[in-house]
Amino acid sequence: MKPKILLVNPWYEYNPDKPNRYSRAWQPIDLAIAGALLEEKGYEIRIMDINALKIPIEEAIKQSKGFDKIFIASASLDRWQCPHIDIDSFLLTVVEFRKSFPKSKIFVFGPHCTMRPKEMLEKTKADALIIGEPELAIVDLCEKNDLSKVKGIAYKKNSKIIFTERRQLSDLSKFPVPAFHLLPMEKYSYEIMSDHFSIVETARGCPFQCIFCAKEVMYGNKYRIKPIELVEKELDTLINDFHVKNIYFMDLEFTVNKKHAEAICDLIIRKNYKTNWTCQTRIDTVDESILKKMKKAGCKSIHFGVESGSDRILELTKKKITKDRIRKGIELTRRTGIETVCFMMVGLPEETEEEMRQTIEFAKELNPDYVSFNVASPYPGTEFYNMVEGQTEGLFPTSYEGLPNEKFLKKMAKKGFVEFYLRPNYILSRLFKNPKLLVKQFKLFLRFLK
Repeated sequence: MKPKILLVNPWYEYNPDKPNRYSRAWQPIDLAIAGALLEEKGYEIRIMDINALKIPIEEAIKQSKGFDKIFIASASLDRWQCPHIDIDSFLLTVVEFRKSFPKSKIFVFGPHCTMRPKEMLEKTKADALIIGEPELAIVDLCEKNDLSKVKGIAYKKNSKIIFTERRQLSDLSKFPVPAFHLLPMEKYSYEIMSDHFSIVETARGCPFQCIFCAKEVMYGNKYRIKPIELVEKELDTLINDFHVKNIYFMDLEFTVNKKHAEAICDLIIRKNYKTNWTCQTRIDTVDESILKKMKKAGCKSIHFGVESGSDRILELTKKKITKDRIRKGIELTRRTGIETVCFMMVGLPEETEEEMRQTIEFAKELNPDYVSFNVASPYPGTEFYNMVEGQTEGLFPTSYEGLPNEKFLKKMAKKGFVEFYLRPNYILSRLFKNPKLLVKQFKLFLRFLK
């Protein structure tokens, strides 16, 4: 008899008085892919997306009885390249499930587990920990009871931690359509796009080498794309079966492979999908031709990683882009009629307080439709971390010697939000454009300031 399987996406912050941007409810696509793979093999499977349901851990436990093997993620696919640093809620989830279901096998996975496998195995007391991409390892752990036969995991045996052979990167063409029917699809939304929302993955990885990105921890060092036929099946399922009207293509760099991006645009145009969509990409991989096609296909906005307002910092972080090129890309996108979203950082290596202020001023100069200011984290496994190794504290540090402390960095990030979003001209422009959406944006703004 096959074991009953539960896949769990924790609520990233169980304290309702301490909301954060990482509690945003987006589909845990990696769990949905694993769920679809397990269904193909005849398993009884459930996905418990606590982050979307927003229920207390006690209620989640009540709804999770009767499963033989339980898999718990530290962060879902949309957070792989820049995972949240606070893992208390994840650890609490593992502890409570372990305590409540002592006869069940408990497995953990995600970027934190891959970055710090020994420490996370010790902290979670899990039966095994998955290193890297989780989907195929989840299937193997359901199929096999002998842990030594499962690639890409770590487990304890006689007080010794055993690492099995590293698993090869997944062939995305072999993945089925994610099991969206196992998710509470009505719970997902994105504040700049509204409800009836889903994320879609059409590629994994990125060929660029920015020192602060944790992409290789989970995605590996190879750029892979899904066949357009599989993308079509996913879009058909979302739009026809779940009435999704807003889509975020969650590729790290949507336009890095222009032929793939154009094929997706052509598909959307040919199928006449009635949907708005957004994506994230590098500002130097867009040109007038691809932008016009994206606009025709229904692209509403593009998320750009600008990061800094200092050319020196952009060069030091191997961003391989200049402020002038950023200005050109933003203006080109704006002229095409596509909204812009810019990601900015403070606390990058060797960055001075003056350069942080330059970043805030640059954001105001660019004047995108939306901007996000974040404190840069030296994730283990990145070049950024290697540069400051020995100067940090904790498993997942947020600051290091030579920079102002974390409190100051958070203050600078908040300063960026306040100075950008509270400009009278910005408020008036958004008010005239969409008053209802402005209310949602203001609530999000207040959340970021907590």
